[in-house]
Amino acid sequence: MNRHLAGLAEAFFERGIQNYIGTGWPVADDPAVTFAATFYAEALTGGTLGEALASAREKILSEGSTWGAYQHYGQVDATLVTQDVKQ
Repeated sequence: MNRHLAGLAEAFFERGIQNYIGTGWPVADDPAVTFAATFYAEALTGGTLGEALASAREKILSEGSTWGAYQHYGQVDATLVTQDVKQ
């Protein structure tokens, strides 16, 4: 299953996408919702993808192995939001 995820990430990279996050195996809905809410809450307020991913994984750590399903391919220090610098 992880090989397919890596291949999918590679296909996105070939089309110019710089970062890809997916799951290596099917995940249950409830932890997936919690993961997404936590990930985007951090990533959309300027946290790096690595920080957001770590926070989201930690939030669902007690939900079994689901936390480990989420894989990031790309730059760990990338952000979704950049801060506007006013001059």
